[in-house]
Amino acid sequence: MRYAFLLGFFLLLASCSRTEKPLLPEGMSKDSVISRDRMVLILTDIHVLEAVLQYQRNRKGQSLDPVTARYQQLFSEYGISRKRFTQNLAYYQSDPEEFLKIYNDVVSELEKRKKLLKLH
Repeated sequence: MRYAFLLGFFLLLASCSRTEKPLLPEGMSKDSVISRDRMVLILTDIHVLEAVLQYQRNRKGQSLDPVTARYQQLFSEYGISRKRFTQNLAYYQSDPEEFLKIYNDVVSELEKRKKLLKLH
């Protein structure tokens, strides 16, 4: 459910058109831009993490305490900070057409992972 809400939110945001080149958020250098392909993988992993957390909350009644630690672990695996991710998310969201393409790739990646799980 959360996945559907997030996807809907991002698609709604992406539906707004913008003609100018996206600007880097304040305090962000061009060197800190995460590549588009890497951003797709990060967003995919975030959606998988959110699904796991939602499942655990519903099934086990687990508290929200480990959420921060799990996000820290995910960002650590990609060698980025939460701040850098947030800045990059804002950067990519500033170009709605490109962001929609990114999210189409995220959905495709999630579908690929789903098929792989069914095979095992």
